[in-house]
Amino acid sequence: MIWIPILLMKLCTFFLFGLYQGMWRYTSIGDFWRLLQASATSTLLIMAVVFIFYRFEGGYSRAVFLIDGGLTFLFTGGLRMAIRTLYGRKDRAGQALFVPPSQRKRIIIVGAGDAGEKILREIIENDHLPFSVVGFIDDDPKKHGRSIHGIRVLGSLNELARIVKDKEVKEILIAIPSATGEQIRRIVDICKTCGIAYKTLPGIGEIIDGRVSIKALRDVNYEDLLGRSPVQLDMGEIRGYLDGKVVLVSGSGGSIGAELCRQIVRFRPRMLILVDANEANLFHIEMELHNELGSDRCRAVLGRVQNETLMASVFQTYRPQVVFHAAAYKHVPMLEKNPWEAVFNNINGSRVIMEMARRHEAERFVLVSTDKAVRPTNVMGRANG
Repeated sequence: MIWIPILLMKLCTFFLFGLYQGMWRYTSIGDFWRLLQASATSTLLIMAVVFIFYRFEGGYSRAVFLIDGGLTFLFTGGLRMAIRTLYGRKDRAGQALFVPPSQRKRIIIVGAGDAGEKILREIIENDHLPFSVVGFIDDDPKKHGRSIHGIRVLGSLNELARIVKDKEVKEILIAIPSATGEQIRRIVDICKTCGIAYKTLPGIGEIIDGRVSIKALRDVNYEDLLGRSPVQLDMGEIRGYLDGKVVLVSGSGGSIGAELCRQIVRFRPRMLILVDANEANLFHIEMELHNELGSDRCRAVLGRVQNETLMASVFQTYRPQVVFHAAAYKHVPMLEKNPWEAVFNNINGSRVIMEMARRHEAERFVLVSTDKAVRPTNVMGRANG
């Protein structure tokens, strides 16, 4: 009857290791490690008890204890894995959005690391995701030819275009959240040559927080290419010089000026003066601010900032305290062919509005210039410098 105390020792050991507290349908590698530790501990305890009370004089081989420990781990671990597999299939079978393998989009993952493995594992475990991973891409030659969950590492980034064509890949997933801006730019440049869509995984901080999910994949944006954290604006200080002030934005109908207006109205200025030479653009931003953003303190002025008479009248009438000057030609190739327009519009227009702001004692004047980022030494750079 020695098997009864042996069984009780195993049960107590497993209980102390917390093996009966977990949900077997979610068995993980950590659970198997605890199971291995519990099996080894129970085997050692049994051997100690048998040695103390029976001095191993039972007429059987001592290897029986090792076999017992191994079989205990094998059967208990196998039972847990079988339950996890059974529940996994049951859950997937009940999903209404199940996507048959033949209808899934063929994708390739750039980065055969931890993030890439997480993406692949989630795709494998969720049959409702419309993806089929055909392989990995990684620049580490030691990983080439090896596999993760049965999916091989097919080659390096330089071979991506060929692999995409050979494997009929429809989308590329970039799973290198720790990559620098320069590395991401290189990857994006290579992805562009493939002529298919590409997405990236969020930053490593979101992975650490446990938020990695196939749903978190997104298009590559400027922050990924920047190579540094985006600047955080001091909202309190911005509010201090916009709240309750009269603000004038020149070039308010353009892409930059319009976005400036959308952001400025959030800080509740007393009045927002919109100045632009393009009638349609000025109308659209005025209607947007009135209807979508609920700002009823906007005044639209149609005209060019080079018109000194008009600008003098605007400054005299509204007395703007803060001026954002965004009115400028910004299409560099076009202005390189027509430099006189760059000088007349950008230089002369800036001179007029600056003089008006100084003459009417505006508190702040902000010159919005993006052209020198393209090529500082060209005619646009000199026209705005």
